[in-house]
Amino acid sequence: MFMSCSVFYVISMVFLPLFRPVFTKDFTALCSTCRQLVEEFDKGLERTSKFNFGGGNTAWEERKLSKYESSEIRLTEILEGLCQSNSFDCNHMLEENEEVLETWWFKRKTKYPDLFKWFCIESIKVCCPKGTFGPDCNSCVGGSERPCHSNGKCDGDGTRAGNGKCSCDHGYEGEFCLDCGDGYFSELRNDTFSLCKECHKSCVGCIGATSNDCNQCRNDINECEQEPHPCREDQECLNTDGSFSCKEEEVPASNSEDVKSDDLPEKHEDL
Repeated sequence: MFMSCSVFYVISMVFLPLFRPVFTKDFTALCSTCRQLVEEFDKGLERTSKFNFGGGNTAWEERKLSKYESSEIRLTEILEGLCQSNSFDCNHMLEENEEVLETWWFKRKTKYPDLFKWFCIESIKVCCPKGTFGPDCNSCVGGSERPCHSNGKCDGDGTRAGNGKCSCDHGYEGEFCLDCGDGYFSELRNDTFSLCKECHKSCVGCIGATSNDCNQCRNDINECEQEPHPCREDQECLNTDGSFSCKEEEVPASNSEDVKSDDLPEKHEDL
């Protein structure tokens, strides 16, 4: 038995949408593009602020400049210089949101002078304030003022992307970047602040900065006995805790009194 065309069509219309690929926005890239666009807009503002009619009539020039300051002509000049011709992302964002920028220019600029905040964060919603992340701009771990307690980076910080988890700086670990990593000790800590410092090179774990504060001493390797020799032939190798150094050998200064006359170069007088 063959399935009728009408039944096949109905089934296709119901199930095919389920298999269509889902495209997600790269908000990290979008925020970066928006930030760049605003930076170029600010440069355009500065560039066009130096506009000079050069007519010599100060009163007339001031009237013209006053009109030009918020004119469509000035906006057009700024918009034309925002994106490089080969920058697809910038040109695409500008094309999609040119009317939004025009609204800010003619109606919102005075009340909302921060274009990045008004445009990128509040209008087209591709960025978040610093210290926040994700679609709803939630605070990063540790709060928006000190993300990851200033000991790491918050995933998605400043964008509508990320999960807000901390990637801790070297020497710190844990969900909140308050714990000290291997080879580090805690010099100061409370509920919101942690300062970790590196252990002495001779230590495997420690409670302080000196070699006397080791949890366990490291078996020192004498690099000066290794092959190939770490220093040049004219250098002395000095083994230190966890390392080594190369010292230039001192050459005794020659004593001029010890130089015999027979050793001096023979002089030849002209005949």
